[in-house]
Amino acid sequence: MPSFSKPLEEAIHQALALANDRKHELATLEHLLLALLDEPDATRVMQACSVDLDVLRKVLVEFIDEELTTLITDIEGNEAVPDRSVPARDPTRRDPCPKLGPDRSDRRQCAGRHLRRTRIERGLLPARAGHDPL
Repeated sequence: MPSFSKPLEEAIHQALALANDRKHELATLEHLLLALLDEPDATRVMQACSVDLDVLRKVLVEFIDEELTTLITDIEGNEAVPDRSVPARDPTRRDPCPKLGPDRSDRRQCAGRHLRRTRIERGLLPARAGHDPL
């Protein structure tokens, strides 16, 4: 079981509470980001990146309340669980890039080709005619 810092653990619990308050079946990354807006260290990082916290909060609340309505459940006593739609890496899955020498100079290029192929397979990028995605 991974170990989290106390502030992150509190933010995760707050994200679950935000989801439960809205009767959402799952707590998503949007719930977590909204919860992190109340965490001082996280807000300092966001402010250092020139994030307008008030705008972000407003956009997140609107998105959660308007776009995540499919997560609403009417089952009494049901509590939100973390969204696990992004699966953990399968340890038995073959690495798409060969193991390279100590400098691994070609690793970034190989990873980029793999990312492009994955995006094409998922329909997120159009395939170029006559080109192999790899």
